[in-house]
Amino acid sequence: MIEKIKELREYEAYSMREVATKIGVAKSTYSAWEYGRENIPLKHLVSLSKLYKVNINYLIGKTSVKSINNKYTLDAKLIGQKLRKIREKNHLTQKAVADYLNINQPTWCNYETGKYLIKTLYLIGFANKTKSDIDKILTSK
Repeated sequence: MIEKIKELREYEAYSMREVATKIGVAKSTYSAWEYGRENIPLKHLVSLSKLYKVNINYLIGKTSVKSINNKYTLDAKLIGQKLRKIREKNHLTQKAVADYLNINQPTWCNYETGKYLIKTLYLIGFANKTKSDIDKILTSK
């Protein structure tokens, strides 16, 4: 993911400050993402996706297809419902998912129930474990 956001920024000839301003974060925050010191929150991953007109799967390196998806939702309840359905389809318990992601089961439960929006790192790990499409998880349909 780090390589993609840097590659896209350089391709568009944007400075880090320009990208940070366009997506509404401090330059230091953006540079921490690009250098891998911090994880990009989903909200800002979606903003980067829209800025560069590419899908999230492309940004995180799961595909080489750049197609844009403008129908992303950050509705924690809807995303949680999709996470639960995918987990159940894969015959996994909440504890098994939590253990795989190295978090506690109540935290995973909070993601599934929509109490909290899942963190990007855990969404990527979950998608990898279940061979799920992140774009579909985040799409409002």
